[in-house]
Amino acid sequence: MRRWRWWLLGSGLLLAGAVVGFQLWARYTKAQPPYRYFKIFTEVLYLIDQKYVEPPDYGAVRWGALVGMAKALGQNTSVLTPEVRDFWVHHNAPEGDVGLRLIDDRRSSFLILAVWPGSPAAEAGLAPGDAIYAIDDAPAVRMTAVEAYYRLRGAPGSRVRLAVWRRRADKPEYVDLVRQVLPPVVFQAEYDADRRVGYLRLYEVGEVGDQAIRDRLRMWQARGLDGLVLDLRGCTELQPAVAWRLANLFLAEGKGGQFQGSQRAYDRSYSFQREAVVYTGPLVVIQDRSTGWACEVLSAILQDSQRAVAVGERSRGTAAWYDTVPVNAEVFLWLPVARYRRVQGAWLGPDGLPPTIAYQQEGWDAETGFISGTAVVQFAREQLQKLPSRKAA
Repeated sequence: MRRWRWWLLGSGLLLAGAVVGFQLWARYTKAQPPYRYFKIFTEVLYLIDQKYVEPPDYGAVRWGALVGMAKALGQNTSVLTPEVRDFWVHHNAPEGDVGLRLIDDRRSSFLILAVWPGSPAAEAGLAPGDAIYAIDDAPAVRMTAVEAYYRLRGAPGSRVRLAVWRRRADKPEYVDLVRQVLPPVVFQAEYDADRRVGYLRLYEVGEVGDQAIRDRLRMWQARGLDGLVLDLRGCTELQPAVAWRLANLFLAEGKGGQFQGSQRAYDRSYSFQREAVVYTGPLVVIQDRSTGWACEVLSAILQDSQRAVAVGERSRGTAAWYDTVPVNAEVFLWLPVARYRRVQGAWLGPDGLPPTIAYQQEGWDAETGFISGTAVVQFAREQLQKLPSRKAA
């Protein structure tokens, strides 16, 4: 009997050990594939060392590999030097700018998303959908989006040369721009006194821009405001909290979705304050593929709360919260760490946010998804007439 007991005990321990071992092995193998994929880099470096015709610059090889990795991830993910990090995070940069907002197209160029009104880029006729292949002879394929912004900045009066392929052009061309000190562009505003309809086109709101928008809405309300068109084309505001602050100007209650990340430390949710509401009348949003980051979150909040109708095209699909993560003292990553989850639970992913009403008429470009011109604004005003009126706050 004792033998059977010892045999059963030994078998049980052996079985338990096998189960634990299998679980540890499963965890190990599950964690390994991402790293095993990069074993090829070691093999390539060995072949370069053995067969390349002359001693390579391994620093340049390493940096090129890091840039390629960041560009492959998309979403303007960038690898930064300490100097570029100081520019991006601490805004430590020369004051001269040319007025462009870009996105890495993950190929060999940067796509222009927005051109600041009155900027050197606007005066040169650059437009959303144009592609930049080089900045001062530095190929776009060898830099990430944040570095591109860094290279566009410089001392006021200095020049920067861009290799640009304009939409529908037969060949690229060089465009020389003179950097200027540009005032912050928060929005463009128009008010139709006859129809009592306001028009706001947002660009970058920042920390205090929502107060300027609030003041403009109050001024229009004093004159009579029966409808509002909120144009988010080319709106590239990066700060996620801006989406909730702006939505709160039009929405007193409800849920605004939340950011959920790879780690709980990156999770974010926000609430609305009734006293912050300014305007509760009819509202139509214009969006297209140049609407990204916090601006497409704003459109999602207003649509999900049935507070606004959105017309246009799908948004960019960059609704993420970004963070700067140090790799070591010489290398930093700027990458999305949390994605926006809409009220109904769906992720707002790379496919972007669909509009309530698609617009594929004058000014619409099927290839880029951008909508240019003012015809879509008139279309949005027509949609305003179909919405029930609401009492202003």
